[in-house]
Amino acid sequence: MTTRRRHLLAGAAALALAFALALVAIDPFGDREVSHVAIPGSSAALVLSEDFKHHYAYRFFRDGRPVSDPRFLGPKYEERCPPPRISREGEIVRIDWGEVGPHHYVEIDLRARRVVRDSNGAEIERRPALPSE
Repeated sequence: MTTRRRHLLAGAAALALAFALALVAIDPFGDREVSHVAIPGSSAALVLSEDFKHHYAYRFFRDGRPVSDPRFLGPKYEERCPPPRISREGEIVRIDWGEVGPHHYVEIDLRARRVVRDSNGAEIERRPALPSE
């Protein structure tokens, strides 16, 4: 192998490494926070994020730290995430992102400290979603 060829290969390897490091730093496939909602009657917050495929997921945070795993909601229905609307009926708090037509929502039972329903429609786990205060 000639010296020139070694230099070209080394340069190409260095360029590929620089590109890979730039991708990691930019994180183009990471989630982007689109909504941050304080949970009434709790010190927790619910964060709605969007991934690179334009799908939404939510996660609970307390004091800026995640306290639950992300839970998938589904694809976004509008170009921009609508502002959250919070309603309460007894011990159930409902957070809606949208008003008419298909939209995402999460319902939380404050007494049981868990999600009881969301717009994904999948079975909700019985373990608490919100840790004790």
